[in-house]
Amino acid sequence: MAYRHIVIRNPAKLSVKNKQLVIKQNDSIQVPLEDICTLTIEDPAITLNGVLLSECAKNHVELIVCDQKRIPNAILQPFHQHSRQRVVLDMQYSLSKPFKKRIWQKVVQSKIENQARCLELAYLSVQADTLYTMAKQVESGDRTNKEAYAAKYYFIKLFGGEHFTRRRDDPPEYCFELWI
Repeated sequence: MAYRHIVIRNPAKLSVKNKQLVIKQNDSIQVPLEDICTLTIEDPAITLNGVLLSECAKNHVELIVCDQKRIPNAILQPFHQHSRQRVVLDMQYSLSKPFKKRIWQKVVQSKIENQARCLELAYLSVQADTLYTMAKQVESGDRTNKEAYAAKYYFIKLFGGEHFTRRRDDPPEYCFELWI
């Protein structure tokens, strides 16, 4: 059963050998393809071949490709998925629009409440109360975009200063991560 999410952030050569993903950088690392759920390629200097792509598809590994700013811009998904995935997709697609909007409302409320809990953990209870209030004001489908307002408020309060931005001009430092 796939449970590993692999993120490669610096130049590497990827290949397949004996049903294992081989990652060659300074050293060589091997990971069984059957253990991999997703493989994220963040660096444009990563080399891979068609055999790897085919083996990823056979083993139901999703390949996520990022642009120069390390933002995902493509996903390679296996063509032959398990039949249950299609059933779930059809069920989700057939849900009524009002129901989908109510579900989205609950997702946004939960996200804002989690941000409020984080502020509480950072000893910012007054600011957390503001987010709890915002969470209660989320409308069906989040028509008033409370999610964005709450996120902006949260990051400014957590990291301090009105000039804080989550965008960075410089790319993050290069590193290799293997999440297990």
